[in-house]
Amino acid sequence: MLEKARAATDIKLSLKLYQDIAQKLLDDAAVLPLWFERNFVLVKPYVKGYKLNPLGFAMLNEVSLVPH
Repeated sequence: MLEKARAATDIKLSLKLYQDIAQKLLDDAAVLPLWFERNFVLVKPYVKGYKLNPLGFAMLNEVSLVPH
């Protein structure tokens, strides 16, 4: 496929072949996570508004303490 793309004289055909090659590389790519990160958090009942965003980071701008 790569040789065809290199040899193509038609720009549109060449572009299409290179796009197909790029897509095949993406489709066939092996992905292996190198590590898994875990976060453990203990929050007292009087801590309110403690939330994690979708990436797992604490959003502290809404955290408050209630009297106990």
